[in-house]
Amino acid sequence: MRVGGAFAARKPGGPSTLSRSAFFERFSHAVGVPPMEYLLGWRMALAKDLLRRKEVTVAVVAEQVGYGSASTFCVAFTRHVGLPPTHFAREQGEPRHP
Repeated sequence: MRVGGAFAARKPGGPSTLSRSAFFERFSHAVGVPPMEYLLGWRMALAKDLLRRKEVTVAVVAEQVGYGSASTFCVAFTRHVGLPPTHFAREQGEPRHP
């Protein structure tokens, strides 16, 4: 499962007649969040799933969800989730205490 390479807001609507600003406005209205925020959430959800499985390294997870480096991914993941990816993965294996 590879999300792809770098993401940019160059042509989010593909070959269409919508301007970038019109696309962003319509997307935000339809989905409830701006496109890049939606994309970040989606990438982080995929990353969490991969980390829970504990089958691959953080570097592989970073690549699979479209980050160019593990360090960039770690910063984004920590900001979004509140824990570094290694801590998140470790916590997923520990039993929860009430």
